[in-house]
Amino acid sequence: MGVGWSCSNAIPVFPIIPKDSVLFQKKLMNSSTYENYTVGIKAKYDEVKEGLYASFLLQPTPAQLRNLCVLLLDQGLSNADEGIFNLFFQVKEGENLRRSIENFDVEKFKAVKNFLTGKNTKTNPNSLNLIAVLVNFNPRPFSKFIQQGATVVKKTAVEVFIKEEESQEILKQEYLQENRILHQKKVKSQKYSHRSRSNRLDSWKFWNKKRIFSR
Repeated sequence: MGVGWSCSNAIPVFPIIPKDSVLFQKKLMNSSTYENYTVGIKAKYDEVKEGLYASFLLQPTPAQLRNLCVLLLDQGLSNADEGIFNLFFQVKEGENLRRSIENFDVEKFKAVKNFLTGKNTKTNPNSLNLIAVLVNFNPRPFSKFIQQGATVVKKTAVEVFIKEEESQEILKQEYLQENRILHQKKVKSQKYSHRSRSNRLDSWKFWNKKRIFSR
């Protein structure tokens, strides 16, 4: 959100959009469905990274992420999740999925790792669907999210947007407080300067009178 400046007194203008306004809803839904899917998955990761699979997700490495895939496979995947795995690991018909995961080039997990750690904010759909499985984000895959996901991610998007609005309000209050302090210092300095000039004038009058009477 931009911060405007008024020409008359150079005080910043922080426009706060009412949360029930049409403009709020328009800004909220301005991003594409894919971006909403990305935001939802990243928010889910932040929620679960210190949970059950913290040893894999909290400080993920490509090798740990591949190991987590093997673990989830051994625990049992739904048909949809198995399809996601088959696409990501490029499993050919008749090949064993577990063996394909174990033999998969671990360096190809760097894109997944970089997304989770925030080094990259975007990644390809197959990687994003895999991450959705790793953090148990629903609805997944993206094709299902298109049909059902708008209402699911809306709450997360609203929370993020509200935090941005609140941050702007905090910034505004901090600026105004700082401005008040500077103004008080300026007034104090002016009063001191005025008293100093007054004292000098009184002193001059005193010595001037003294000089006159001494003549």
